[in-house]
Amino acid sequence: MQAQTQIGIRALIEADRSIEKREQDRLLKLLVERGREQEHEPDRIIRRAEAARRLAVTPRSVDYYGQRGILTRVALPGQSRANGYRESEIEALIHGERN
Repeated sequence: MQAQTQIGIRALIEADRSIEKREQDRLLKLLVERGREQEHEPDRIIRRAEAARRLAVTPRSVDYYGQRGILTRVALPGQSRANGYRESEIEALIHGERN
């Protein structure tokens, strides 16, 4: 959530007289916690060859995983035909967290 959005929501919660002070405090705390959760780094995109190396499979197998929906194929920025795969999905597959 962007900082301006948080500021706006905070102002609305504080201005609403129908919400008890205790409930306002709880909502504001929740707003801050959710903001921290979203401050993570964006997921890196890994090229096909690197994904194959990490998974110990052939690049064609990585393509197959993309076709079957096991991995999400993502267009690489600035490239017309190049695709990559999300690093988090590759790591999850390595650790057995994805089927």
